[in-house]
Amino acid sequence: MGRAKLFAYDWDEDGLLELLIGTHSKIRPTNASLYEKAEKNAGGATVMLIDNVGTPEKPIWGQIYAVVQKGGQPLDYGRHGCAPIMVDRNKDGRHTMLVGTEDGFFYRFEKDELELSEDIIPPLADAAAESVYPSNGI
Repeated sequence: MGRAKLFAYDWDEDGLLELLIGTHSKIRPTNASLYEKAEKNAGGATVMLIDNVGTPEKPIWGQIYAVVQKGGQPLDYGRHGCAPIMVDRNKDGRHTMLVGTEDGFFYRFEKDELELSEDIIPPLADAAAESVYPSNGI
């Protein structure tokens, strides 16, 4: 995945850590139809999430989603990459996604302003996935 940046976070609050992935422009999280909705250059760096459908001890990576703004607006951060993290800035239990980008800026989204795109690519968690994508406990 080249310049991809990973951040482990329990997105759906099920006790399992999912992976947030900051991509660069060569990694398309979904088909191009999602990016046709964007006003910026299509297919830039964005944030994806890989769902954990396994256990805390043995993650199994499932569906891969694009993280988008409510209503489906894609996150588009240029060509060279982005790096997402989730924080609870004031310890109130509400999480914020900060995305660092190539231009030196951080972009902030409250988690309730975001959703996972239903325009997804195929899951990794099929019968062969465990042998193809073995988990090393990440």
